[in-house]
Amino acid sequence: MLYFTIAFLLFAVFVFIRNPKHPTSYYLMGSIVGWCLSFFGLLRYLAGLNLSSALVRYFFYVPYSLWSALVSSHSSIIVSIRIMDAGLVLLIVSTYLYVTNVFGGSPRRLVRLIPVIPVLAELLLYDPVFYRALYAVVAGVDTFYAYLHPATRIYNLALLVIPAAFLIRRLIAHRRIPVVRYFYLFNTVGITVVILAFVLTFHWAPALLARVYPNTSYLVFDMPVFIPNQVFYSAYPYLSVLSFSVVLFSLLRYKSIDRILASKNYRHSRMYRHDDFGVRALSHSLKNQLLAIKFESEALVAGLPPEGDLSENARTILSLSSEAVNGLNEMYRKIQRRDLVLELVSMNDFLSDWTKRRKERLPDGVTAEFRPSRIDAKALIDKGHIEECCSVIVQNAIDAIDPRGGRLEIGGDLAGIWLVVSFTDDGQGIPKELIHHVGEPFFTTKSSTSNWGLGLSYVKRIIRAHHGYMEVVSEQGQGTTVRLFLPVIV
Repeated sequence: MLYFTIAFLLFAVFVFIRNPKHPTSYYLMGSIVGWCLSFFGLLRYLAGLNLSSALVRYFFYVPYSLWSALVSSHSSIIVSIRIMDAGLVLLIVSTYLYVTNVFGGSPRRLVRLIPVIPVLAELLLYDPVFYRALYAVVAGVDTFYAYLHPATRIYNLALLVIPAAFLIRRLIAHRRIPVVRYFYLFNTVGITVVILAFVLTFHWAPALLARVYPNTSYLVFDMPVFIPNQVFYSAYPYLSVLSFSVVLFSLLRYKSIDRILASKNYRHSRMYRHDDFGVRALSHSLKNQLLAIKFESEALVAGLPPEGDLSENARTILSLSSEAVNGLNEMYRKIQRRDLVLELVSMNDFLSDWTKRRKERLPDGVTAEFRPSRIDAKALIDKGHIEECCSVIVQNAIDAIDPRGGRLEIGGDLAGIWLVVSFTDDGQGIPKELIHHVGEPFFTTKSSTSNWGLGLSYVKRIIRAHHGYMEVVSEQGQGTTVRLFLPVIV
């Protein structure tokens, strides 16, 4: 086990050297150093209590030579407690910061440091010398510590479990996205085992292991409470090394979620599935009929004298059929492309740039404003497809707005693991009885040769291919809001 641990520490140093500038490297190294310190401090403490080597070997797989060296060193028990508590605090704080940093950087990074302040205070509260000084001047100190210890145990566990729960939530949300899925999977497995080992080994710590002997200033030290399971304590050193190794491999292979996707300009191609047989069959039959009408009208225009109502009607039919064929070709071109090229994109920058370009082509009287998200979140998107989705939604909004003028607002926001892109207009709205039909193929409330009722159906399919969903909220006469929910990566 000793050689196994040395090999593991060398691997940890190697990973740190490969990623010396990223915070995740420091946090993970802090967790490993904290674990080693806490275990070393515990062994020193047990040696100071003059426990037999058989008892210690029952709980922990400790070589006899190492145990003999600890016993013969006559080390200070108070120093041993301080080393153990410092290691545990370092383990808890570093693991918490590592897990929260896994979610990527954000302007609120400093806010993450606030929850670690009570944990740092435990270094002082559970120091035997501080306890003895407090005992001498304050009555009822033991009662205070009787309530304090359960509270700190629950708080420390929550500081580990709650971020880990968010990590599992991210894994579930991004389970279909390669690289992202494996990054969260390795971190989830490793951190979960680290937390489990902490709960089963140091569930009682940090704790006040000292008490003042009555009517004196001498300290009496207590025996820690262990779970009486020899199988676990024989296996847990390997278990803890294995769990940290999994997280180290994740850091070595994937670094961090923002760094691996951004620094390498990550692009991922994939195909998305859509049931388009009916669309293709209907579009082909419509196209055949329209082409027949177009050819007949061309023959009529060529055979009729240029003047007269009949010739004018023939030209009108030719123009309408040509426009319908072009619209059908454009529609079929959109639904025919089945590939997505996903890349990490700052959605605030993406939407801001797209809105500026789209505002140049707005009709007179229609204004558009972009409201960015308060946190610049990033998502894996196919920029071409998402731009087309935005164009479809905005064009629908323009068609619904009063010809005399109206307002369109494009916004970005965060809702849990979702990035919400919203399009709100002050148009005529959609009748309540029709709202559930929005997004169905060939459903439209507009009468035009260029509108086939496939725009929002296309948007719905593309957003679903991005592992998101579309929501439409409308009230007749009050306007419509279309929201696109995309999974947040960073």
